[in-house]
Amino acid sequence: MSSYKKYIIKDLNVCKTKDLIDYKRLKENEFINLYINNMFSFNNYKNEDNVKINYNKFIEFLKNNYNINSLILFSKDLQSNFYILIDCLINSNISNLYFYNLIFDDFNDITMLFEILKFNTSLIKLDLINMNITNDNISSLYNGLINNKTLTYLNLTNNYINKEGLIILGKILEKNNTLNTLDLTNNKINDNEYFDKFCESLIKNKSLTELILCKNNMNMFNIKSLTKMLKYNQSLTDLNLENTNINDGIKYLEINNNLISLNISNNNIIYFENLINLLKQLEYNTSLTSFNISNNFILHNDDIFHTYRNENVRRIKDYVKLIKSLDYILINNIILINVLY
Repeated sequence: MSSYKKYIIKDLNVCKTKDLIDYKRLKENEFINLYINNMFSFNNYKNEDNVKINYNKFIEFLKNNYNINSLILFSKDLQSNFYILIDCLINSNISNLYFYNLIFDDFNDITMLFEILKFNTSLIKLDLINMNITNDNISSLYNGLINNKTLTYLNLTNNYINKEGLIILGKILEKNNTLNTLDLTNNKINDNEYFDKFCESLIKNKSLTELILCKNNMNMFNIKSLTKMLKYNQSLTDLNLENTNINDGIKYLEINNNLISLNISNNNIIYFENLINLLKQLEYNTSLTSFNISNNFILHNDDIFHTYRNENVRRIKDYVKLIKSLDYILINNIILINVLY
């Protein structure tokens, strides 16, 4: 079979007495993505022994299968035997690992997950979404990442990282030279002092190209810290500030000649002149190619069919035409290709 076949394992609510998966069949197939969605639920089996048998078979299969590229885990039922799964992942060939909504009560569980980064040499992408990661246990991430040479993408969306957690992440970025993308969506990372120190660490980083800070309630002090960082940072090319409530803070944002993509959509930008001033500064920019300003108050009431008659949009277009590097600007989710030259 094709190596691009996707084999999906999910809760079918069919098998009540035996394990759900035909492992013999799986071993005969080649596939790259393995989805686990409540596969080990007690609702699928008559007794607890069948659950344990199924789980042990899954672990054994995972240890001996070298075709899996991505493992996507949605199942909370993995929690009770999580250490077995972690032991298996250390020596696996899996390059993309996606955990979603696994809330761990045991501090050691999340610590073990971070510890595998010390030894794993295949993992490239790690998604840890909504996993109750806090400042208390993120210190173990430091130990795992400072020596890791393969991980390029880390997603920490919907966790509880702030203050001390930001400092630890900053220290990681000072020493790690492989991480390209860091997603901190919906963490409380807007503390002025700690965020400023985090940005100072970014100045020293040479590998991070994409920083995602969506859904963090940021203020003008945070924007000033970002601006200072952009002045000296030479690696960052994509900055996502969507839905960060920057509002009037936009007037403190200055873009360097490394940034390629900037997203300030879904913010409370009320004062149109602040946006115009940002566009004016970009006239001499030679790097920015993508700019998203959708869904801000200054444009909320625009009917896209009347866009060309809207004075604000007309002024935006006039200034954007002066930005020679820009390929497109996104306004209310409508792409103005080539700035409508």
